[in-house]
Amino acid sequence: MGNWSIVLPEATTNLFKDPSFEFGTLATYWTVNAFGGTGTGVLSNAQAFSNRASVFITPGTLNFDVYQTVTTVAASHTLSFMVRRSDAGVVSGADVQAIIDGAGAVFDSITYVSNSWYRCVKTVTETAAAHDTGIICPTGGTSVYVDAGQFEATSYWTTYCDGDQPGCEWTGTKHGSTSTRSAQERSGGRAIDIDDTYNTVTEF
Repeated sequence: MGNWSIVLPEATTNLFKDPSFEFGTLATYWTVNAFGGTGTGVLSNAQAFSNRASVFITPGTLNFDVYQTVTTVAASHTLSFMVRRSDAGVVSGADVQAIIDGAGAVFDSITYVSNSWYRCVKTVTETAAAHDTGIICPTGGTSVYVDAGQFEATSYWTTYCDGDQPGCEWTGTKHGSTSTRSAQERSGGRAIDIDDTYNTVTEF
């Protein structure tokens, strides 16, 4: 993987409602489950990757889950979240895991983006059904801020989409519906690594 990438315009639908935790009441669209443990999840304005808010999760004596039940078609789907540790350290699988079909799964990749935010990505093949999908903070991990959740019917992640982003629209209620991005929107889409895709060589 090289140091440079370009974003090619590409349409998508973010199947999550309230994907940037802006609605004001976390439990309206997200299911929050501490399983009887001491973990907590609260809305926060202290850190945000997109818009103004995130959910601040403190793991406790048991895993702490935040997820939605999403109905999918039979196809590849990619889940992504932006995650920032409260101590601004390196995010790892000890801090966060994916929820796929109601069960925990290791993210395929956790990649540094900026300002201590990491992109966590998991691609799966879904059936045409309703699936519990989201993020787990395992017991023993570090408190984290979670933002910009996205679940899309692609075999790779695309840049974050919600109705407040350029070229994106809410399909219904603001922050209370899914979101779509136009294929003509040049500020968002699929990130393509220049070196890997075009086999470029830098000479000095």
